[in-house]
Amino acid sequence: MGEGKAEAGKILFKALLEKESFSEEETNRRIGLARSQDYWRKLNPQLNVCAGLKFDDFEERPLTPGGIDEMLEKLSREGYFSTGSPIIRKDVTARMLLGVENLRKAGWHEVWAFVYDEFWQVTRTPSMLSLLSAHLGKGFMAMPHVVVHYVYPEKGAGWSPHVDFSDRQDRFTVWFPLSDATIDNGCMYIIARHRVSEALLEKWLNMEDLSHREVKTLLQSTRALPVPAGSILSWKGDVIHWGTMSAKNVQPRVSLSVVYIKENTHPLPDEVPLLSPAEVPVFSTRLMAVAKAIKYYKIHVLSLNKFSAIAHELLTANKENRIA
Repeated sequence: MGEGKAEAGKILFKALLEKESFSEEETNRRIGLARSQDYWRKLNPQLNVCAGLKFDDFEERPLTPGGIDEMLEKLSREGYFSTGSPIIRKDVTARMLLGVENLRKAGWHEVWAFVYDEFWQVTRTPSMLSLLSAHLGKGFMAMPHVVVHYVYPEKGAGWSPHVDFSDRQDRFTVWFPLSDATIDNGCMYIIARHRVSEALLEKWLNMEDLSHREVKTLLQSTRALPVPAGSILSWKGDVIHWGTMSAKNVQPRVSLSVVYIKENTHPLPDEVPLLSPAEVPVFSTRLMAVAKAIKYYKIHVLSLNKFSAIAHELLTANKENRIA
């Protein structure tokens, strides 16, 4: 009986994905559009594609050496930090937010925003590079793991409680809100790492039953992290975190996240090519990163599945596994 229901569920799920998929003609059309820098520029003229912008022009309030030290101390103790206030100019985040909405109107998933310079540069400013190199070493690199999150009012929610990497050390997530992340629209929640014992974390990762006392410990160790657009949240790979359900009549919560890897750490096959954190990738590498994101995250974000054939074609055309 159970196996029959499971099989029926798989058939229904497959039928749903096929219903939502692009036709072959539309898939081919979008492959052509995806490869056109001019198309992306016309879709979002307020954003840039391979324009060679200066990284430091984005910063409204650069991090100070003292501020970086405080954040690294919090990171070492609790597994995460927040800049608290914006470090990126408001006009930049506003242009990026408009870009996401224009992509959605044109039938693209938000992750395609990574064709634009700004979506790479906001996490590569001088302040962020100083902070990341202090934590990860001067030889740290960026991984081609990119995501744009869009949480709908009322019916939307962030990802359920999870850790980014249960089997990999020395990975570090940087999360950047394009709109204010509030208690009402599904801001991030994090369980401070120093409150979770190794034994309890192991039980969590292995999906074992937790005692009532352990659940109370996790709940009471939770931190709500509402932050304004243009600020930065970051956490280690083994920190439990999630986004909550959104309320009604609020602004959508829109954010992006990228992952960095510590110097001298060997990447796994799904983490290559590693990217330089000191510059934005060339256009073909951006398409590769978007395609890999579709392939990597489609099990979690069902709306990515309709772009699978496009991603496959882009990855087939770009098989270089090297330092970019």
